[in-house]
Amino acid sequence: MAVPDHRMARCLVPLPDESLPGFALRLGDRLHLPPGHILWRLGLLGAQATATLAPSGRLFFIDPVKRERLARIIGTTPQSVDQLTLHPLASRFPPVAHALSLPRPAGELPKPRQIAPPWILSSFSRYCPHCLAGDGSAIQQRHGGPWLRRWRLATSFACVKHRVFLEHQCPGCHRPSGLTLNGSWPGSLLLIGNPGLEGLHPAACRGNEAGRPGVICGHRLDQPANAPMRPLPQNLADLQSRLDHLFDEETAPEDAFAAFADLQTITAVVLATWPAMADMVTADQKAAVDEHLAAQEKRLPGFVAQSAPRDDGVFWTYLPRSSIGAAAVLSVADQLLGLPDGELGQELGRLAPRCPERDNKRWGATWKLLDKDTTLARRAVVQQSLRKRARPRTPPKPGPVARSSPRSSPSRSNTAMVSLPRTSPRNYPTSGSGSSGRMRTARSRLTRAGSGARPRSCSSRPPKR
Repeated sequence: MAVPDHRMARCLVPLPDESLPGFALRLGDRLHLPPGHILWRLGLLGAQATATLAPSGRLFFIDPVKRERLARIIGTTPQSVDQLTLHPLASRFPPVAHALSLPRPAGELPKPRQIAPPWILSSFSRYCPHCLAGDGSAIQQRHGGPWLRRWRLATSFACVKHRVFLEHQCPGCHRPSGLTLNGSWPGSLLLIGNPGLEGLHPAACRGNEAGRPGVICGHRLDQPANAPMRPLPQNLADLQSRLDHLFDEETAPEDAFAAFADLQTITAVVLATWPAMADMVTADQKAAVDEHLAAQEKRLPGFVAQSAPRDDGVFWTYLPRSSIGAAAVLSVADQLLGLPDGELGQELGRLAPRCPERDNKRWGATWKLLDKDTTLARRAVVQQSLRKRARPRTPPKPGPVARSSPRSSPSRSNTAMVSLPRTSPRNYPTSGSGSSGRMRTARSRLTRAGSGARPRSCSSRPPKR
């Protein structure tokens, strides 16, 4: 049966930063059709009208032919269709570029990897209940607000607009929200969970209840949970705002790419040496990171890298699933990267005795990413401080690392920013004393991005794409 290619009646317009799965859910709700049928009608499945299982690769990329057709069907432009996927973020966010195997030979289309790299939430989505409830407009009152594309990135831990941490699991069934894992792994990640099921609100949990096969949870994720949502501290709201701004047009793509690459390398070091820097976060943030690492240790004995969802792996390159845990790790790495290179080297030097050997498999692709994506300045500091340093004969005692001066306090914790190489020191004042070893706010990439300014030069740029 040929898929119709004429424009759909009563279609919806994609909302800003809406993901393809979210758009299909809202359109299915409007037309009283299962989202799997909507994906078929949009030309994203096979020719059979009974086909409903869309592969998760559509989350990343839609080829130009299907993109043109889909744009014609919903009455928009191919560029707007592309914005439903993660593909436009590839020039700014290294994990998306790696997921699409970029760069590729001229004329060859990107091809999503079967297993997504760390920092992309391929099997579930975080969410803000307030955003899913809609903005009060008539169309969003009927069909709810958008499932945002950015919620699929591990660096999105908060909704700055509503001042809350994002949720990562359904409060009804306590399973990951938006779970798309279909049976066994690998090759079973879907674009939408239970896509043949109709009648559920776009904001309803589509997961199966644990221990009850065939029973759909259906809990409305746009409604407040019984437990009050944790308020978002100002320092973490500022960090999320700066990270979000790296995706804005005012920020040069190469600057955003370099900032995320540096951040990804340092977060792996933070997790590999945890709890050495746990005194830089609050007790609940520390507990969330502890829980994440304990879960990894539990999965480690039988873990096979190619047979598990990559957003639930055991490598130190993975951020915690919980938003609070992810925020904790990102904030520590953010503070480290806010230091001048000399002080960053000293801090990493104190972590060196706690670092696992470089050939430890739990580093994952850390060293490959360091050589490929990290800026030259940060790469040199990490290599000199960690990779060339001899390991101690006996493991160090657990606990925080001794430092030459206090580095965290309620007024200073989590306030530093991911930094650019300091090519233009003017007009970017620092705070705190100049003594060695003290965490202080440095001239940063995110500060420059927030002000719309561009550095004169970068020490490293991502490969052309």
